Amino acid sequence: MARFTKGRSGNPKGRPRGTKSQANALRERIVAEVPEIVDNLITAAKGGDMMAARMLIERAIPTLRAEESRVTLDLPDDAPLSDRGAAILRAVADGRITPSQGAAMVQSLAGLARIIEISELENRIAALEAAKEAQSCERH
Repeated sequence: MARFTKGRSGNPKGRPRGTKSQANALRERIVAEVPEIVDNLITAAKGGDMMAARMLIERAIPTLRAEESRVTLDLPDDAPLSDRGAAILRAVADGRITPSQGAAMVQSLAGLARIIEISELENRIAALEAAKEAQSCERH
């Protein structure tokens, strides 16, 4: 049984230039027929074919998504995060915002808390490194 030699291509010339793959040839045939296919689908849908109507609607009209209205709450930037969180929970309890809006706001506050925490840690590390560097310079 013949085997390929390691490091040598079994088809050194490769596929001749200009030849189309079967997938590309099929795609071109389908694309050429799309206008007629769509016309037939529309005719079938108008004739009462619910599958054709469904296919047209699903492909041509984007799915409607629930859209929440924008809300604003007066949450002072200088207020502690816990106070802001409590204000959000009160707004949910009072019905001024939906539970999902409240959850999104609390999640945003949690992200902000994490950012603040990281920023404070970076500042503390920088201060410790500066103090260590100053001590090192004093000794030498």
